[in-house]
Amino acid sequence: RLEGCAYDVTTRSWIPPQLIKELPLLRQRMLLHGFSHQVEKSRLGSSSCRACGEKIAKAEIRVGYPSKIGRLLPQGNMAKSSGAPMVWFHVACAAEQDEVLVAIFGDSRE
Repeated sequence: RLEGCAYDVTTRSWIPPQLIKELPLLRQRMLLHGFSHQVEKSRLGSSSCRACGEKIAKAEIRVGYPSKIGRLLPQGNMAKSSGAPMVWFHVACAAEQDEVLVAIFGDSRE
């Protein structure tokens, strides 16, 4: 998990903390801070659940967070990049695997 990211609503991406200061000031002001997870309907059905490894079907609700996995693009590429890579889970898998969600919703294994 990559902590301290901000969500950029204009690009629908998570900006890693070390790259926030490299963005233009106006874009910095538009970032959303204080969030750690993203919940959305799967747009393509091509992502896999990090917990079980199965595909997350198109239009299925998924839960994700920005990750350290992959490489972070330098500032020159930030305008075109997707920001920090996402790790996605099925809702049921996330409720069992993710410590933040378990703390909020309780352990579904109990």
